[in-house]
Amino acid sequence: MGTNELTALVGLAIGGVCATAAIVKRWRMVALFIAAAFVGGALGAAHGFIVQEHARAFEDARGPFAVELLEDSANSGFGERALVRISSATGESAVASMMWKGDGAVLAGERFEVTGSFTASDFENDAFSWADGSSGSFKASSIDKRRSPALMQELIGFRESAIRAIGDEDDAHRLLQALVCGYRREMRQTELYGSFQTCGLAHLVAVSGAHLVIVTGLIASALKMVHTPRRIAAVLLVTSMALYFVLAGMPVSALRAAIMSGLGLFAYFGKRRASSLNAVGVGVFAIVGSNPAASLSASFALSVLSTVGIIVFSPLVTALLHQVPFGRFPFVVEALSLTLSAALLSQLYACSLFNLLPLASPLANVMCAPLFPFACGLGLAGACAAVLFPAEGFLATAPAALFAWMLETAVKFLAHAPYASIPFTIETPLALGVSAACAMLLWALWPQRIQTVASLTCACLVVIAVGFVLTNDPSDKIVMLDVGQGDAFLVQSKGKSLLVDTGNQDTRLLGQLAQCRVVHLDAVLVTHADDDHCGSLDALRGAVVVDRVIVSQGMFECDGDAAASLVREAQLTAPDVIGMNQGDAFDMGSFNIRAVWPMEFTEEGGNADSLCVVLAYDGDNDGATDVVTLMTGDAENEELAHMIEMGLIGQVDVLKVGHHGSRNGATPQEMRTLSPKIALVSCGKNNRYGHPAEEALQMLHDVGATVFRTDIDGRVKCVFSADGVHVT
Repeated sequence: MGTNELTALVGLAIGGVCATAAIVKRWRMVALFIAAAFVGGALGAAHGFIVQEHARAFEDARGPFAVELLEDSANSGFGERALVRISSATGESAVASMMWKGDGAVLAGERFEVTGSFTASDFENDAFSWADGSSGSFKASSIDKRRSPALMQELIGFRESAIRAIGDEDDAHRLLQALVCGYRREMRQTELYGSFQTCGLAHLVAVSGAHLVIVTGLIASALKMVHTPRRIAAVLLVTSMALYFVLAGMPVSALRAAIMSGLGLFAYFGKRRASSLNAVGVGVFAIVGSNPAASLSASFALSVLSTVGIIVFSPLVTALLHQVPFGRFPFVVEALSLTLSAALLSQLYACSLFNLLPLASPLANVMCAPLFPFACGLGLAGACAAVLFPAEGFLATAPAALFAWMLETAVKFLAHAPYASIPFTIETPLALGVSAACAMLLWALWPQRIQTVASLTCACLVVIAVGFVLTNDPSDKIVMLDVGQGDAFLVQSKGKSLLVDTGNQDTRLLGQLAQCRVVHLDAVLVTHADDDHCGSLDALRGAVVVDRVIVSQGMFECDGDAAASLVREAQLTAPDVIGMNQGDAFDMGSFNIRAVWPMEFTEEGGNADSLCVVLAYDGDNDGATDVVTLMTGDAENEELAHMIEMGLIGQVDVLKVGHHGSRNGATPQEMRTLSPKIALVSCGKNNRYGHPAEEALQMLHDVGATVFRTDIDGRVKCVFSADGVHVT
C-alpha cells in the first residue's frame, strides 16, 4: 500500500473516531470539526489518485490546448512558471504547472492558446505536485494570447493598473504590492520576502485566509474603536474583502480566503466558539465537496488552521494580553490577539512546509501587528484612488507606503537578529496531530486553568530544547545532504561545522540541516557560482548563524555576472568573506582542509573553476592522516588530470564524485589513480541530465568503490575515526 493510500485510510479512520466521540457533549463541536477536516483530507487524497489517472490521458493528447492562469507567473530561472488550468479540444481539463520562455509577468486570469508537451505527476514521489494540487507539468513550446471575457479583462486591467500605480521603486512599495494586490513577484526577488519568512510572517504577504481574516479583523477593530455604526462597518468590511478579491487576481485561493475570513470574523466578534467551529466545519465540507483538490492546497490548510486558531485561541490570548502592561490599549490587544492566535494553530504546519521555526515570531507580532491594518486598509483605498485619479496616484498611496516602510523596517531588523529562526523539521501528519491535540487541550482547560496551560507550554519548550542538545551527534563526520539535483555536504568535527555548497532548494536544505541539528555554521565553502551549488546561500540568512563564507580567490577578480552575484550573496550572508588560493588550508576540528584547485580562472567561475579541496582527517591526533577525502565540485576529467599530474592529489578513501556523476567527470585512468573506497554522488531523482551516467558508475565499480547516491539512499552520513569510515 502506498503512502497516499495509507494517508487517505488514516484520515477516514480518524474522522470516524472523532465523529463517534461527538456523543460526549463537551467535545461535540470540536469532534465534528476535526471529523470534517480529516474526512476532507481523505477526500482530497482520494481525489489526488483520480486526478493522477485522469491526467495521464493528456500525455497522448494533441494540441493546441486552452490555458487559464490560476496564479501570477513567477520567474523560475529557466523562464516563466505558473499554475494553470489546461483544457484539451475534447473538453478534458486538468491543473498543471506550466513552464514557458519569457521574461515578463503574466497575471492570474489571463488565457492563452498553447502547444507543448504534458507530463503527468507521480503523486507517490512528487511532493510538490501533491501540495500544489497539480496533476502534471506542461512545457509550452508556443503561446498565442487570446482575450478573456470582457468583464474578466476589465478586472485584470484594473488590477494591473493598481500594481503599476503602487510601483516597485523600493522595498516598501514592493511590500505594499504584496499586501494589497497579492502580487509578490518583485518582493520575492529581494531580501524582504526572506525576512518575512524568518520572522514567521510569510502568510501575511500571501493570498490566504490567514492574511485576509487578520486584515479584515483588524480593520473591524479599528472601526469599532471609532464607534462606526454596525451596518456601515459591515458594508465597509464586505467592500474591503471584495476589493481584495479583485486586486488579488480572483484566484480560487482568494475566494476560499474570503469564505474563511467571513467565518473567522463571525467567530471573533460573535464570541461563540462552538457555533463558530461548527460553521468552519461546514465551510470545510462545502469547499472540499465542491472542489476536492482544495484539500491538497497548502494555502487552504493554512487558511483553515488560522481561522480555527482565532476561534479557539483568541479568548485565551486576549485574557493573557490584558495582564501585561500594554493590555490597557484595546487596539494593540485586538491586533496581537488576532495575529498570535492565527499563528498558534498553523505554525507547526508551516514548519512542516518550510522547515523553519521562527523564534522571532512572538516579538515580530508585537511590533508588526498594529501596522498591518493601516498598511492594508489605506493601501486598498489608495490603490483604487490611484487607478481612478492617476495624476494623484503618488499622494493616494503615500500614507500606506509610510506604514509599509515602518513594517519593512521592523521585519528586517528582527530578521537580522541572531537565531531569529532556526532550521526545524516535522512531518506534516505529526504537525497536524500535535496542533489538534493542543486545540483540544485548551478547549478542555479554558478558562479556569490559564496558568496550567502556560506552565505546560513552558515545560514542553524546555523538553524540546533539552532534547535538541542531547540528541546532537558529537562524532566527526561528513554528511551528504539530500538537496535534490545539487550539492550540499556538511562537515562536523569537535563542535565545528562547515557546509560545502548549498544546493538550490531552500526548503530541502533547511530540512536537512534541521535533521542534523545545525543552527550555527563556522563556515560555508562554495565551490563555484552554479545555481545548484550556491542557489540556497541566501536561505541561510536568518535561519543559521554563519561566521564566514569561503570562495575561490578568483571570484573577487572575475567579471562574470554569476561570480559577482555569488560574492554579493556571500557578503549578505556572513560578516566575513574569505578567498582561497591553491595551496591555502585551514582546520575544521580534526579535518585539515586544503585547496588544490583552481590554479587560475578560465570559465568565469564555472565548472572548470570549481574550488576543489582535500580533507585530511587525523582522528587520533598523532600528526598522521588517517582518512583522505576529495571534493571536486563540478570539476571534470581535464581538471583532475592537471591535479594528478602536478601531484596535488592521489589515492583517496572518500570521493565526492565530480559534477554529480557526469560521464565527463573522470577517465578510467584517473579513477584508478584515485581508487576511492567510498564514492558519494549527489543528484536528484529522475533528473533531466541523466546523472549519474552509467559510464561513471562503471568506473567506480571497476575500482571497487562502494557508491552512495542521494537519489536512491537519501542523506548519507560518513562517520570518521582513526580506524576508518563507517557509512549510514
